[in-house]
Amino acid sequence: MIELNGTTIQTLDEHPMTELPAGGHLMTVVVSVEPNNPGTPAHRHPGPVYGYVLEGEMIVELEGDAPVLKRAGDTIWSRAATASTTRRPIPGTPSSASSCSWPARTEKTC
Repeated sequence: MIELNGTTIQTLDEHPMTELPAGGHLMTVVVSVEPNNPGTPAHRHPGPVYGYVLEGEMIVELEGDAPVLKRAGDTIWSRAATASTTRRPIPGTPSSASSCSWPARTEKTC
């Protein structure tokens, strides 16, 4: 489990993938944003990211695009190396999302 600025990231599934460059692997995580947490600071992933909002609502900002409100059941996708941030639109309510990225960094951080 990783904690980043009060946001908890839990790995659900991870596998080495032979079609990826050496050391690459697929990583599936749950990102939980607790009530009154500002969310994640701007960051980049080394590979594309596919996500699904499990509960609550979050605002997703991808580099070059306007912020978008995502609700439970919505999906998230971003290209590799795209700067992104997530935050809750309503303070005091929890939200979480599952996301999958490849190639994930070998040191297992997002």
